[in-house]
Amino acid sequence: MLKKTSYLMLAVVFFIVLQNVKLIYRTKTWGGTFEGNKAELFSSLIVDNLQKGNDLFSEKALFPIYSRTNQGFNVGLVMRKIPSIQPFDGGDRLMIVFASAFVPRFLWPDKPEAGGKFNMYYYAGWRIEGWSTNIGPLGEAYGSFGETGGILYMIILGFFIRWVYLRVFKLSIKTPLLICWLPVLFYLITSSSETDSLQILNSIVKSAVFIWLLTKLIPKWFAIEKKQIVKRTQLKSITA
Repeated sequence: MLKKTSYLMLAVVFFIVLQNVKLIYRTKTWGGTFEGNKAELFSSLIVDNLQKGNDLFSEKALFPIYSRTNQGFNVGLVMRKIPSIQPFDGGDRLMIVFASAFVPRFLWPDKPEAGGKFNMYYYAGWRIEGWSTNIGPLGEAYGSFGETGGILYMIILGFFIRWVYLRVFKLSIKTPLLICWLPVLFYLITSSSETDSLQILNSIVKSAVFIWLLTKLIPKWFAIEKKQIVKRTQLKSITA
């Protein structure tokens, strides 16, 4: 119990330090004027925050973290704007998002980009500059279809993610090493509750294409070549 509690406290401290560092780091580097070593800057900011001690848990330090992690606040902004100021769009925006996930950017140069700048303005009416936040798939669901339709959309989205996950296990019956690539396929989906549907689709589609190309270009990584050799040997022994 002591070990688990210690790990939990370390994780909390790391989370607080990381959130404070990210804000300062982005302020210094996103303008394009910073010419120093970014890794060194990030490390020095972490050390500076750790040296603050009790100041890490002050109201000034914790409030930005609360506002950054309170996803319900962003969804509340959507509910404040829609439908009183802007009507539900019936999924028009999401249809464009789904299409953009399957079309390469060189064929569609101005296709939607993942990130909260557009979504926060379109669904919540907020313009954000110099920092990042998003309404999440839940905010998109409500802004597109309302309460009942939004719930249905979230159920369908969840079943889609589950189908992809189970599909990997089905394919791994023939190629067991595919299971090792689950983190590559799903690592962005683990934070999708605070991003958007486009990130979910981009992660699945692009990662799946990437893994498929690797199976063709470097089959040894998936033990495919070795398996094919074994099959040929077995066929030769049977015909002999």
